[in-house]
Amino acid sequence: MGKPQATTIERTTARRTAVPDQPGGAAAPPRSRGPRQLTREVLRQLPRPDFAVLDAFSRPGARFAHVDHLVVGPGGVFVIASAPADLDLSGGRLRHAGRDCSAGLAAVADAAVAVTELLPRLDGTAVTPVLCLARDEDVDGCVDDVLVCTTGNLHRLLTAWPSVLEPGQVSLLGRRLAIQQQPVVATATPVPQPRRARGLRALLSRG
Repeated sequence: MGKPQATTIERTTARRTAVPDQPGGAAAPPRSRGPRQLTREVLRQLPRPDFAVLDAFSRPGARFAHVDHLVVGPGGVFVIASAPADLDLSGGRLRHAGRDCSAGLAAVADAAVAVTELLPRLDGTAVTPVLCLARDEDVDGCVDDVLVCTTGNLHRLLTAWPSVLEPGQVSLLGRRLAIQQQPVVATATPVPQPRRARGLRALLSRG
């Protein structure tokens, strides 16, 4: 079943590309994928049921309003924020165009603490905050207790992380977090966000 489905998707894509939808016969340019989408594509490749993945984990009004991705696996719980490719890790600091952006990582770490509070029976050391840069070049470092990596080596880091959870715990924690996720409800008045969360959004462009 898997192979025919893949073939169908490829043929559909080809047909759509061949149909011009702009004046003069030019095809529409492909939509660029943002950092969050690129990270999501990597996480889809993690083996199931060894890993549980929750995208766009939301708890409006709580200590954090939104986390790009939560991953539960043998290595524990990973709270992942996606970031653009042009951030650079050098000298133990995170920089953008030469400016120090490390202070924005506090929001990622704070979100990890908030997730830990949702799982009171889990050792806090089993929850790891992660900043994932959307590029292929391998980056493996730690800034202010936040693991910094890229979409090029995120999969390898998650699968090679030392095991702290049994398979039964992975599925249990994944279900528990899924139950605690709250839907985002559109309102006429924007919900105020924590100051750190706003700082993180200013630092990281959402995909």
